[in-house]
Amino acid sequence: MLVSSHWTPGGILRTFGGGILDALVPLAGECEIVQISHPNLWNDPQFDIYDPKTQRPSQKGFSSAWIRDALDHRHQTGKVKVFYNLESPYLLMAADLLIGDYSSIVIEFSMFDRPILFYDVPERFFDRRTYDLYAAACIPFRRADYVERLVRHALNNPSKKSAGRQRLSAHFNYNIGGATEAVVNAIAGLSVEKALA
Repeated sequence: MLVSSHWTPGGILRTFGGGILDALVPLAGECEIVQISHPNLWNDPQFDIYDPKTQRPSQKGFSSAWIRDALDHRHQTGKVKVFYNLESPYLLMAADLLIGDYSSIVIEFSMFDRPILFYDVPERFFDRRTYDLYAAACIPFRRADYVERLVRHALNNPSKKSAGRQRLSAHFNYNIGGATEAVVNAIAGLSVEKALA
């Protein structure tokens, strides 16, 4: 299973530190547990600029070091793996389940129609429709100590929320394989053939 985190204060790692990994340790003998995060997290982001129109707590003086130390410690136990620089697409293809938050990696993983848990923080979403799509596609949680039970349930019931995952994917993951054509048509009002001629 893959655990991912956004870089802002409401993300999994800045909220729970290594708490989600600790909650998953009882599953370590049954599956591989991998933690990744958004690369911005390791640049000591002082301010939450996720939504520049909204003033959010900045966690002034925040240092990424405490999170890295927490993850390194858990990685050294051998029960979980932590990757700081590995590209997520490879891990997404391999994962049977994703634990995420409001990060767009949830949208990417929805293409595989596999179970998703997400840290349910409605105020981190720009609009209610996007939040509703996430909630319909994912099993929500707000406490780390619920995660193991929810993971077991999700893995035993992989089709639960499948329709929601398909709606989430269809809403955001459109024009797959045709992004260049879509951009040219939208911006220039031209077909790709005319633009390239």
